[in-house]
Amino acid sequence: MVLLVDGSTRSGKEVIAHAFKRHGIGRLVGERTAGAVLSGRPFVLRDTSLLMLPVADVQVEGQRLEGVGVEPDVLIRATFTTAPGAIPSSRLRWTRRPRWPARAADPQAAALLRRSRL
Repeated sequence: MVLLVDGSTRSGKEVIAHAFKRHGIGRLVGERTAGAVLSGRPFVLRDTSLLMLPVADVQVEGQRLEGVGVEPDVLIRATFTTAPGAIPSSRLRWTRRPRWPARAADPQAAALLRRSRL
């Protein structure tokens, strides 16, 4: 079994990635996780905006992942490219759910398949 991780893997997903690796469930493939595990509490401000503040440190099996992250077993750097003039993904909004498998090629997944011979 393989679990794909990268710098956007954070919070509870990092705890799962850590357990996945530590207990030998499968291999972690991709890039180091974000190292953002602190427990936070939301505070609603007067203007109705939301302020999230860390309120508790989290240790997973005695190990602190905050600021460290989880290192993958197989390092494969993500190489996302966009076409000239493409809209940055931060400005995209889904009008319907994306289909799986995605139509565009995923270089990170392709590298994983080449290396693991899945």
